[in-house]
Amino acid sequence: MRPPDRLAAAAPAAAGVGSREQDDTKYAAAVAALPLMTPQRLSVLLHDREALKVWQELVESRPCVRDALNSMRSFTAGHGRREPGDPRPRTQNAAEVAAKWAHAARAVDVEQSWLTLREGGVTVLRWGQEGYPSRLLSDHQPPEVIFFRGELSVCEGPAAAIVGTRRATHYGTEVAAELGAGLAQAGVCVISGLAAGIDTAAHEGALAAVAPGSPGPAGIVGGGIDVYYPSRNRHLTDRVASAGALASEAPLGASPEPWRFPLRNRIIAALAQVVVVVESTRSGGAMHTVEAALVRGREVFAVPGSVRSLASEGTNELLSAGAHVARDTGDVLVAIDQQCVAEGVARPRTGKTAGVAPGSRDDAAPQLLERYVAIERLRGCSEVERQVYAALDEHPRPIDVVCQRSEASLGAAALALDQLMTIGLAEPTDGAWRRL
Repeated sequence: MRPPDRLAAAAPAAAGVGSREQDDTKYAAAVAALPLMTPQRLSVLLHDREALKVWQELVESRPCVRDALNSMRSFTAGHGRREPGDPRPRTQNAAEVAAKWAHAARAVDVEQSWLTLREGGVTVLRWGQEGYPSRLLSDHQPPEVIFFRGELSVCEGPAAAIVGTRRATHYGTEVAAELGAGLAQAGVCVISGLAAGIDTAAHEGALAAVAPGSPGPAGIVGGGIDVYYPSRNRHLTDRVASAGALASEAPLGASPEPWRFPLRNRIIAALAQVVVVVESTRSGGAMHTVEAALVRGREVFAVPGSVRSLASEGTNELLSAGAHVARDTGDVLVAIDQQCVAEGVARPRTGKTAGVAPGSRDDAAPQLLERYVAIERLRGCSEVERQVYAALDEHPRPIDVVCQRSEASLGAAALALDQLMTIGLAEPTDGAWRRL
């Protein structure tokens, strides 16, 4: 979590990219590209500091580098402990990581690395610099460094993420393409992770329909922007970069390792004003994007699917938990239009949203998050525990009423309530029980 004063200080620091700021960016990019670097470590090292000074500390393996690592939760008593997004072996400690950074940094020609980036059409931005996306600027987990091709400014106006399963059905890819095309026609930047399936279909639709002068789509990838994943999306990836933007917090050459995707998904959720899930299983990667969207107060839409389709289990569950229904582009544009009014940015081109008063939609994100968390916790419960939970509500109920509603015996209900209390879904109140 970044302190509020850093955001306030970003404005004067972003007044033009002079030679000093460019030099700082060079070294920030070099730090980001070191082996065993993660977004969390990068933020700890570079937070409010000059990158050149950090680079010198890394080259010389100064004690402050080890101190910075040991300040992280993933290091206890000087020994590494795995946490999400951490690629290093469990046995490595801060001193070993710092030593590897020093060895790698001494072999790097920073000027040549920077020249390679520029010749490859890659732009690098640090947090707070001019051009850094405003929605990421105010995020609680912003990337310290962003690598991109194209024009990242496409994400500044109306923007919607379309996400979903890689194993999309014909129905799913058709709907994703239609939504991508409809949103692009309305002047909305379509954001996805450029994965196979739903992401691909959404961007194909957007590219086919983007109007002249309108923002193109944006692809946020898990690996380096020079790494094509999946490889068959090479042509699509280049088209997205040419028409809009291709971005990542991972340095060039970084493999799209599994730990990078949940971190990538938070960027997608932060850049978008709304998130639309077309098809997803219950545990699909799109659900990580949903969680990231909900904690950021973004509205979540889901496309209803067949109850017999595994590809729609997650989306149908989101709908049951209170997500907005995405029947067509118009449903999504209503929410985008209102968000644009609230942010003071250009509104999408659509007649359907005319006359919609800001704030006329209920802000369902907190409730949806609570219900989604409840669904996840109930998944590991027994049938009796789920029935008892269904018998509860926000008003305290005596246990005999719970038994009557759930058709469970007194003993079974008592055990179920105890388990529900343990996992945070119920609590006793003056001899009665209520749902949390």
